[in-house]
Amino acid sequence: KYWKIRPGLNYQFKCLNEECNIYLEPISIRKGSGFGEYEPLKDIANGFIKCPQCETICNLRAIAICRAKVNIEYKQVNDIDIKTKEISIEDNNISKYGEYISRGLDKTDGEISLIKKDKIEYEMLKFNVKRHNVS
Repeated sequence: KYWKIRPGLNYQFKCLNEECNIYLEPISIRKGSGFGEYEPLKDIANGFIKCPQCETICNLRAIAICRAKVNIEYKQVNDIDIKTKEISIEDNNISKYGEYISRGLDKTDGEISLIKKDKIEYEMLKFNVKRHNVS
C-alpha cells in the first residue's frame, strides 16, 4: 500500500513499531512534489521520516530517485571536502542510494546518531532534484 516510487526523490524505510498495522513492511514516501532541494539529514533530525499509519519516527534506509536530473552534494564522515555528483534518470528507471546512508534514530536510545552497520555515513547530504525535461 505504501510502496510506490514516484517521479522525483523518495525516502524508503520500514516501520519498527511492533504494534503498527504495517510493521516491517516497506514504505516509500515523497516530501512535497519530489522535486526541489532536499537535505535528508535535516529531514531525519526534524522527524519527517514517519510511518504513515502510526506516526512513529523511522530510520531512513534508502533514497530512490525516478525520472529526474539530480545534483548531489555530500561529505562522508572523515572527508575533508564536499563532493558533487550529477545523475540523470530517464523513463521509469530508478537510482537507489543504499541501505542506511545517513544519520538516523537509533532504536535503542532514541537519539540521533550515526548508524554503524558497515554502510556509508554522511556528515552532509543534499539533493537538488529537477524534472528530467528541465535543463
